[in-house]
Amino acid sequence: MSTASGGHRVNSAKFPGVGGTGTHVKRPPEDRPTRVVGKVAYRPVGMIVGVAGGLVATRVFNQAWKMLGHQDDAPDAMDGERPWTEILMAAAVQGAIYAVVHAAISRGGATAFRKATGIWPGH
Repeated sequence: MSTASGGHRVNSAKFPGVGGTGTHVKRPPEDRPTRVVGKVAYRPVGMIVGVAGGLVATRVFNQAWKMLGHQDDAPDAMDGERPWTEILMAAAVQGAIYAVVHAAISRGGATAFRKATGIWPGH
């Protein structure tokens, strides 16, 4: 038994981690080798999925840029002929599209990997 803050006595056997004794609730051990193997095995898959995501995001952005009424390709940041507003708007749209496409494709790849192997490749 130990004294918790406020002077109340707490039974550490019933409530591990309470009472300031430095004890903590023990969690079941992780299956560390399986997790490491899953991460290593997913690396090549993740790289392919990442490249595919970049290609898809580029196509989606180019279509969206044209749908916004622009005839030209999206401006480059170093294009001295285009106004700041157009460059910043293009960057914002491109960033948003890339983030959504990247998240969707990465999540889809990880889900497919888990279905195929039974291992989630994440943290």
